[in-house]
This record gives sequence, C-alpha cells and structure tokens, in this order.
Amino acid sequence: PLEGNGSEVYSVAFSSDNQRIVSGSSDGTLRLWDAQSGSPIGEPLEGNGSEVYSVAFSSDNQRIVSGSRDGTLRLWDASPSAWIDIACKRLQYHPLLTEPETISSDQEFYEVAARSRAVCQQRGWGNSAYASQARTSWIGDIIHRLASALGQ
Repeated sequence: PLEGNGSEVYSVAFSSDNQRIVSGSSDGTLRLWDAQSGSPIGEPLEGNGSEVYSVAFSSDNQRIVSGSRDGTLRLWDASPSAWIDIACKRLQYHPLLTEPETISSDQEFYEVAARSRAVCQQRGWGNSAYASQARTSWIGDIIHRLASALGQ
C-alpha cells in the first residue's frame, strides 16, 4: 500500500501515461506519487481550503485540478519542469547544494549534489512563475532524477 497521506484519502487519479498518481485527502492536501515505485514525490501540496473530494490530471498530464468541500477548484502545475523549478528555488541557499562536503563525505552524494547544483544554475535557480506555486521541501537527488527524466 502507498502510505504517507496522513489522513483519509477521498480521491485518486492516474496520469494518462501511468507514471504518476495524485491523491486528495481530508486534510485539504494533494500528494503526488511515483506510480512505478509507489514513493511519494515531494511533500504534500497545500492550498485547498478544506477536504479534497476530487482530483484529476489534464489529458497532457501538465496540470492537476482539485475540487474541495468548500466549493472551490484549484489548478496545479504538474509538469516535471515546473517541479524542478520549485525544487531549485527552495534549495538555492541550502548547504546541500552550496556546501555538500559539509553534509557528507560520501563521493556519490557529493556527485549528485554537484549535478543538482548544475541543473539549478542552468535553470536560473527556479526563477520561473511556477517556483512559488507550492510549499514543498526537496532533496537534491529529486532534482537530478527529474532532470535526468527530462534529458536535461
């Protein structure tokens, strides 16, 4: 089972490419999941005013719509590119990317951090309109995995 919603799940949907799952919960959050591994992608998305009763991906998998008990709909950018921008903006000043050697002496960790920093620098540290969309926390290998999937 996929665990990590933190409260009752009212709605789920698969992306049309079967790569991701989105779930809507009674605590008003959405959570993205990697459909292959069953792992959550990032932290829950916050912003709905109340319980999320309905979620769906757009046909191109670039957006998610959620419907809440309070009668509102919210649109979320679900493109991997936007998520990389969000991650980069959040990690711009984090020691994980600025001083990875102070966090770990593991060479593989250092290489992942260096590649992640390079991706973020190339993208202007996530200075797009999407970067302020969601309150999330990320780790460097998420940036690298997403960038690798996009061939960047």
